[in-house]
Amino acid sequence: MFGRIFVSKSSTAKLAMSTGKTLLASRSGIPSHQARSFHSLQMARSKLPGVCLYSSRSMAPLGARLCSTTTGVSNSSGIDQIVSKFQSFNQLPDVMEITQIMERIVNTTLTVEEHNGFQPFMEEVADVALRNIDDASNGSQVLTYMRFFLEKGDSSPSVWRRVDQALLTVLENASTETILEIYELLKNNKRLTQESGMAIANELKNRISSTDLSKIATSTSIICAFSLQDHEFTTALEEGLLGLSSTDSTIPTENIKKMSTEDFSLLCRMISHYNLTLDEFLLNSRSYVTEKMNRFTPQELGDVLFTYLVRSQDSELAIAAEKRILEVRKTLTIDDCISLMNAYMLYESSEDLWNVFDVVIGTNIKKIDESQIVPVLQMFSKAPHNRMKLFLVFVHKIRNSRLELTQLASLARIYGEVGYTDADIYSYLDSTLSNRVLQMGDEEITNTLIGFMNPDIKGKFKVIENIEDRIHQIMSKVSLHNVTVLLLKYGQLRHGSKILIKSCLKRVEDIYSTTNESVSPMQLMMTLYGYSLVGAEAKSYYPVLKHIIAAKDELDYGRLTEIFSILMKFQDDEEFLTALVEIRHKLEKYNTDGTLKADLE
Repeated sequence: MFGRIFVSKSSTAKLAMSTGKTLLASRSGIPSHQARSFHSLQMARSKLPGVCLYSSRSMAPLGARLCSTTTGVSNSSGIDQIVSKFQSFNQLPDVMEITQIMERIVNTTLTVEEHNGFQPFMEEVADVALRNIDDASNGSQVLTYMRFFLEKGDSSPSVWRRVDQALLTVLENASTETILEIYELLKNNKRLTQESGMAIANELKNRISSTDLSKIATSTSIICAFSLQDHEFTTALEEGLLGLSSTDSTIPTENIKKMSTEDFSLLCRMISHYNLTLDEFLLNSRSYVTEKMNRFTPQELGDVLFTYLVRSQDSELAIAAEKRILEVRKTLTIDDCISLMNAYMLYESSEDLWNVFDVVIGTNIKKIDESQIVPVLQMFSKAPHNRMKLFLVFVHKIRNSRLELTQLASLARIYGEVGYTDADIYSYLDSTLSNRVLQMGDEEITNTLIGFMNPDIKGKFKVIENIEDRIHQIMSKVSLHNVTVLLLKYGQLRHGSKILIKSCLKRVEDIYSTTNESVSPMQLMMTLYGYSLVGAEAKSYYPVLKHIIAAKDELDYGRLTEIFSILMKFQDDEEFLTALVEIRHKLEKYNTDGTLKADLE
């Protein structure tokens, strides 16, 4: 069982009595020279304190974390029972028996000391397990093998080749759920090989046409597909959803109508979160959404609406959904509002709608979990209407919450960017963050600096001074995006030390000089805007020029025009000549209104 387990010192004595015994010597089928002493386990356990709290660790599938809330109950015999069970076999355990042992091991939480002391026994179990691995007959057994070797910390290529081979043998007969658990486990632990990854994708692909539609919708197999960048899998999935893979002639919309609102909203959430290109499915599903509008729960509606706004800016759907939300406003919960606000941040919705969100959140603020504070305020910061009163209400909530460093830094940025000026929140954040600067990464530093750059905030803040000392130490690790954001903010607010700005410019130059990867048009524009705002010298642009030339075909008319205007300031510098000529040639293909000339359409 997962959970916190207390082990008393006296209970370890029974295990210590095993000193000198060999676990497998009496067992037929295993040479005695492979038997190991339990002495090291006894030594490790003898150093344990009187009471040891095991750390909670879970091997639950697909990211699920299941923990027992039972505390204070002695489970001192847990490890002893596993060892006793192993010793009780009169002959070499078969694959089913050794799988049961391995399963009990991975479901027992251990401290580092316990884990180290348990290692000799795990070596013996591993030895027996490898003897039987070829007999594994189902996906669940192979999944247990994987969990055990991950728990043991075994990185031997030969071991994992055996495990992969066992997987390929049972894959066809394994349940879809088990396959997905295996996939997640391997991927999250960086054990997913190309062979096993493609085998999993192909197996799931083959199941789509024969699987019940609702199971396809709720299956995380589509996550697997895009983690593997498998275009054929996507096509097969979309055809399955639309009923096009069936031998019977099926009208796509008729097939979609079979889906429950729960299945449909889950699929929409996956489409947006994993950027799945199921555009044909969304197009054919539009009528389903309008017909089922009153049957979606508010949270389901938020997921669906978010997907359609991201993909097609469907304002008509947003308006229709807004009417539905206002009808049920008295029954909305905090989670309902979070889901809906996530969607309506993308659309210029009415003030009435945001007033509803404001009231629900404001009146239930005591029920808001600490993990929800940042997301909620982030959404309100993007609202089309000023919500300063709500930000004021949250100050007390923030001061009385135990927030992590990343959350505090994010709050600094949120309050700064909405233009909140009450000194109370900044005083609290300054005192809380200033002593934790050494723990900050570039993301926390960027968010904190941006937050305290608000020119309307009065006072001198210690956190800024500490960060400006710290940022020089970690500048070599700051990402291109974050260092560019800092330049933009420094330029916009005319705020920041010249030394720090120079350090940021140097970091940007270094990144552009050393990277061979393409830079997105958006990132290029951010860089050029930042350079322009802080008055960067010509030499700072040199490394960026080659990336502009490389990306010229991806730049639209508006961006090409802006880039040309910025670079023209340096037209007398020969280094800029090639880029200017390339951009001019590109611009000549457009009319002045930004449309392509007729002969090029």
